[in-house]
Amino acid sequence: TTESLRYQPGLLAARLAFEPPERISASRGFCPADPEALPHGFAAGFWVDMIVVDVPRYLAELLGEAAELGVLIEERRVTALSELEATVVVNCAGARAGVLAGDESVQSDWGMHVITTNPLGLEHHFMEIPALPPRWVSWMPRGDRLLIGGTSELRSDPAADPELGEALFAQAVAANPALASAEIVGFNAGLRGRREAVRVELETRAEVTMIHNYGHGGLGLTLSWGCADEVLRLLKTPRVEERAHE
Repeated sequence: TTESLRYQPGLLAARLAFEPPERISASRGFCPADPEALPHGFAAGFWVDMIVVDVPRYLAELLGEAAELGVLIEERRVTALSELEATVVVNCAGARAGVLAGDESVQSDWGMHVITTNPLGLEHHFMEIPALPPRWVSWMPRGDRLLIGGTSELRSDPAADPELGEALFAQAVAANPALASAEIVGFNAGLRGRREAVRVELETRAEVTMIHNYGHGGLGLTLSWGCADEVLRLLKTPRVEERAHE
């Protein structure tokens, strides 16, 4: 792990009784939760150690590593492949990746967290399972802050929705009344590219060779390392390497 990636104990719980699958019960830190200690409205749950990411710090670390490797970072607006002066392109443009790929199956999956203080000093996260749209209960500590969620809706506007944020906070307080002492300090909202199946695929066109990597929805970080390995494998195929040196 790095400073921005670490294992953290988490409580996952469902509103109905269930038996966790074997692959979960074999996970690091797995332990059935005491039903009496579950948040209000939940019937069964378990503890497990999960990797959590401090996203702003993580992205800063990745940018730093890229700079050390001599990667040139240029920010610009791209609306068509014809604007790209490259023979090989990795298309990982998130919610807009489908526009570049001509893939109408990509949907804009809008999500938001409520950022609050952490007056309880919580050091573990909680998530309702299954986390089904449009809303579920979760809270994730980030030092002296909490990220409270969650939501998944089809929207094209990435802006935060304060009214919905208040509702997300209220549902978290209903599950854990002690959170009522937390103070809302802001919102974190954005769009995720959602697709029925993640697309990591090589496509050769007349003007450019593309490696698509999109459609992860809310699992972008979870799937990022595995998808990056697959992109690297595709980049190393002979026909792509030949095209890169044209």
